[in-house]
Amino acid sequence: VNPLPIPALQNGSVCIDGQTQTVLNPYTLDSGLGNLLYNFKWFEISNNIYTLIPLAVQSTFTVSTAGMYAVTATNINTGCSDSATANVLLSPTPEQIQVDVSDYFSDLSTITTHVSPQGDYQYQLDNSAYQASNVFTNIAAGPHKVNIKSECGFFSKDVFIMDYPKFFTPNGDGYNDRWNIFDLNSQANAKIYIFDRFGKFLKEISPSGTGWDGSYNQHSRPATDYWFIVHYDENHISKIFKSHFALKR
Repeated sequence: VNPLPIPALQNGSVCIDGQTQTVLNPYTLDSGLGNLLYNFKWFEISNNIYTLIPLAVQSTFTVSTAGMYAVTATNINTGCSDSATANVLLSPTPEQIQVDVSDYFSDLSTITTHVSPQGDYQYQLDNSAYQASNVFTNIAAGPHKVNIKSECGFFSKDVFIMDYPKFFTPNGDGYNDRWNIFDLNSQANAKIYIFDRFGKFLKEISPSGTGWDGSYNQHSRPATDYWFIVHYDENHISKIFKSHFALKR
């Protein structure tokens, strides 16, 4: 009694240009067996009909078109044979990657990635594990990188989650001496208005300026909470946000 060969094929994809349909990366089917001990025959399958592929007699076979494929491996010494099949799909190269972030100044934001054309993609945020979902939740403020993995390779998109400083320390040490929402410095029309806890207006600043030094009429303000109103644009929509920050001395 002789054992059967055990060929094993993995499903895969042929990478193509989404616009021209040109093949960028073919896919190699691998039987997992060696050429010295086995003879091989490869087939295309259509409507359950197996069509022999001429000259395909090695343990691997590289394809450039989608479809069902099969391999039959025959042991040279025993004549025992067995087959395996695999499905090969077309995988387009991402042409457009759009990353959407939930509202500015959220404590924990949501990042949603849209890739066009649609395909079988895996998504990664920074150095986390890859996942099938294109949504990342409970993300802290600051710079991040969304990585996309497909049969065509790896792609990435930088994203920044907007936030404001929760405190500043105007003690003259050159570090964190001024308060501002510097993340909005690319918005020339953004305005920030600062008030004390009684609603008294103290200062108007611009995100592209140096910020507030914690004084009013050249007198230092006490260490406490201060309120602000910021007028800004988010996704080409004018918005207003109100909150507070701490002055520490």
